[in-house]
Amino acid sequence: MATFSIRAFQASDWTAVWSLLHQTFEAGDTYAYAPDSSEADIHRAWIESPAATFVTCLEDGTLAGTYCLKANQPGLGAHVSNCGYVVAPARQGRGIAAAMCEHSQRRALALGFLAMQFNLVVSTNVRAVRLWQRLGFSIVGTLPHAFRHRTLGLVDAFVMHKQLAREAPELLAGDAVPPTNDPRLQDRSDSVTLTGPRVRLRELRASDADALVTAASDGELWNLPFTVVPSARTVHDYVRNALDGRAIGSMIPFVTELIQTGEVIGSTRFWKIDRTHRKLEIGSTWIAARWQKSFVNTEAKWLMLDHAFEQLHCVRVQFTTDETNAKSRAAILRLGAQQEGIVRHERLMPDGRKRNSVRFSIIDDEWPTLRKRLIDRLART
Repeated sequence: MATFSIRAFQASDWTAVWSLLHQTFEAGDTYAYAPDSSEADIHRAWIESPAATFVTCLEDGTLAGTYCLKANQPGLGAHVSNCGYVVAPARQGRGIAAAMCEHSQRRALALGFLAMQFNLVVSTNVRAVRLWQRLGFSIVGTLPHAFRHRTLGLVDAFVMHKQLAREAPELLAGDAVPPTNDPRLQDRSDSVTLTGPRVRLRELRASDADALVTAASDGELWNLPFTVVPSARTVHDYVRNALDGRAIGSMIPFVTELIQTGEVIGSTRFWKIDRTHRKLEIGSTWIAARWQKSFVNTEAKWLMLDHAFEQLHCVRVQFTTDETNAKSRAAILRLGAQQEGIVRHERLMPDGRKRNSVRFSIIDDEWPTLRKRLIDRLART
């Protein structure tokens, strides 16, 4: 049996995803989408509107399935998630749907959802009904003749529901973070990798500790007074805190690698992730001394901003830096971010100093113009 992996949707996946979705919806036997739905309509429904979209690929890169995850209802019902799954007909019966469903439940928990609900499971889709029941979903309602089956006419549909909080309550408790040796933190199938022409941002792993210290030793960056950079003494706490944040969905920590050599030359992260209001912060960025004032920071920021606005559909991305860090402040302004003000005593530094921080932001309305500007800058470096 072919092995497969699940990863976040990328723009380059769309042609294959659209072909699969179009084939499925045109059949008119499992989904309520109109069989003649346009490509633009389906792109909005499956890619643009959901909180997250994932694809399942075989070892050779062939697309085998996809799912999208979103809030079931807005506002006061937004704590319940909804998910749609599609598996290529030739790949059905191989465990892909089950794997995607289990994967989506982990992602839903990480995004803060407390339950998952399927609003229209066609009763004649017996394989799906049995699978969802096996995975813990219950039929909580029957909708008489709610689905117009393309060949069978009017058939019933089920509402199916599962309470996710009971499955992993430790992920919802603020003071009960899984330890770093928890298997959920190892080799995540939903990990994010952002790849540019010369720089790759790969999710941090526990095994990266030594490489981080090596990178930070170029300039002895742990001695900087305005940011936290790991040393041989502090790196394990640094990595553990980052992976703990990843486990509860509040951050996505990366190592910065050179594509040509695979060398780790720094670290950065998404954090303060707020899925409800679609905003986050890019921060905790440091780069080995010999790669500062090079293409590295610009390319890394471009990758992160593009992912935040184009894939996560953020309406706001913010940056926060030490008031005394003139180089960082200038670099953020060069990205096109707007300075919003100074936050007094925003955090305590390891040496006990009460740090004043400068806050900057880029909002979605500004992104198209800034995107073109960053692309032009990268072309010149």
